[in-house]
Amino acid sequence: PGLWLHHPLEGNLAQRFLGHLGQVLDAPALSAPYSDPMASLTTEHNGLVVLPLTLAANRLSEALAQVWSEPARYPDRPQVLPPLLQWPELQSMLLDTLTLLP
Repeated sequence: PGLWLHHPLEGNLAQRFLGHLGQVLDAPALSAPYSDPMASLTTEHNGLVVLPLTLAANRLSEALAQVWSEPARYPDRPQVLPPLLQWPELQSMLLDTLTLLP
């Protein structure tokens, strides 16, 4: 099962966008503040893969990597996939597509 994290968003448009992404990804979402990204995750989320919704590393992905780099503190931490530009296949496809643009 997948779970995707996003930084806190406010307003109706943001909520509509999050709802749409939830339908497209067919996975639940959690708001994760930069200051404590673990606050939203509970023991019921053990075994989940946390999906990246970042093109490049940002404060949220950096905070998660830092927090979850402590296996003694979080032995059951979820697997966090890297930002999308760190996926070689996606990076190659994006560069190929960009070179075709006029």
